[in-house]
Amino acid sequence: MNEQNFHSDVGQVAAGSIVNNTHGPTQSNVITIHGAAQQETPAPITEFQRKAIAAKVDQVAKLGGVEKIDVYRIVLTEFGVNRIRELPKADYRPAMDMLGGLEKNVDEAPTDPESSEEVGPVNAPGSAIHIHPAPCQGCVGLTGELGLVERQARAARLWAGAMASALFAGVLVVATAFYTGNIEAKGRFAQQVCHFGSGVYSVGSVLPIAGSKTRECLPDVAGNGAHWETVGTPSSKR
Repeated sequence: MNEQNFHSDVGQVAAGSIVNNTHGPTQSNVITIHGAAQQETPAPITEFQRKAIAAKVDQVAKLGGVEKIDVYRIVLTEFGVNRIRELPKADYRPAMDMLGGLEKNVDEAPTDPESSEEVGPVNAPGSAIHIHPAPCQGCVGLTGELGLVERQARAARLWAGAMASALFAGVLVVATAFYTGNIEAKGRFAQQVCHFGSGVYSVGSVLPIAGSKTRECLPDVAGNGAHWETVGTPSSKR
């Protein structure tokens, strides 16, 4: 067995670097040990915390008159996650504070003058959203997005109301014209007839009477009615 001598101090041994020298052929062995621990993924929020965030998002969306997905989008962007379930537990309190500040800004926002010009409660979108100083960048961005969504919704409601009014007016005109034309047609038809007994006769109808006389249904001179006229012989055979 070859005898080996180790030339190193205690510090080198503890650090994991040992140099082995022998009196025979020179040979050096260097061993390096890396003891760094792998970084752990931060724990996500609990189910209870997720429900608390959902309730706060619902309040902000109702006050701003927008969809909840618009509020969630700002939260996810602010904290750099793809889903709310992936939000680190350490960011739960900052997220709630951000939503609370946004809720306060929306609740205290003054009424938009444009909303007072709209007629009727159906077109009133509620309190307008204004950009106010917020404790975080996400709050300011969300306030701007809420305002944009509200303006788009208001324009859509106005356009739909105008189209409904125009459609109703068109239907009313057509119905009135059809109904009036029906009455006029019935009136003209009722006036261009002659009555005898329980019968109704059209213009040109001939009825024989005593002797060689006949009675013929003739139109009035003005053309608005008809009458019986006694003649020697019928003007036409029916």
